[in-house]
Amino acid sequence: MNKNTELFQNALRPSDIHPLKTVLYALIMGVALFYSVVGFLYSNTPPTTTEDASLIRLLSYVHIFLFGFTWFIRPVLFSKLMAQAAAVSPESAIAPIRTAFIARAAISEFPALLGGVICLLAAIGGVLEEHPVYWLNMLSGFVFIWATFQEIPDEFRLATLYQEYVAPHRG
Repeated sequence: MNKNTELFQNALRPSDIHPLKTVLYALIMGVALFYSVVGFLYSNTPPTTTEDASLIRLLSYVHIFLFGFTWFIRPVLFSKLMAQAAAVSPESAIAPIRTAFIARAAISEFPALLGGVICLLAAIGGVLEEHPVYWLNMLSGFVFIWATFQEIPDEFRLATLYQEYVAPHRG
């Protein structure tokens, strides 16, 4: 561990990490609650008519593309945002690091919410009754929830990420 990483780790306080954890938990809970609403509406709202599944199919294709693109771009975005922490002192690097964590989670949340919206539209339109395969759109939300839980930081993890992403960019 180099000197800058030690300075960063020594400057970390629980009050620096707690807001970040709160935001990440809030993003997780938002997706989980929305998925609960979709499930509740599906189980308690009988469809009046069955709509054509072509719109849901098209939206599902768009969702698959966006999900793949998002999970491809998120490590690149995270790396670039973490490197910005090298421009400030180690003691104040928590702000750009917090930004990197939140941006990575927020960009991952988009396909999760889109998958939920597609299932909501399919449930209301009666498409899910005839084509339950469209429930697979909700997998992106479960992947988001799992990945975000895995990425919730503690002091040790933040110091490790500082060493990996920020320290190489410091002069």
